[in-house]
Amino acid sequence: MQSISQATVSQVETSQAVIKLLEEISQVSEITSSCQIISQSLQKTVDIPEELQTTVGKFKIS
Repeated sequence: MQSISQATVSQVETSQAVIKLLEEISQVSEITSSCQIISQSLQKTVDIPEELQTTVGKFKIS
């Protein structure tokens, strides 16, 4: 009887550890997603001056 009780406790502890790991993985996924969005926004910020420079370069002052 005691070994069944110990096995149950062990399974509960293992389940709790797995739940904690899944929560941490979820948090990392959210952070990664946010980082990708920030990276895309920064790339757009870099692209804008380049586009402006190209556009302005087409105008020549006589």
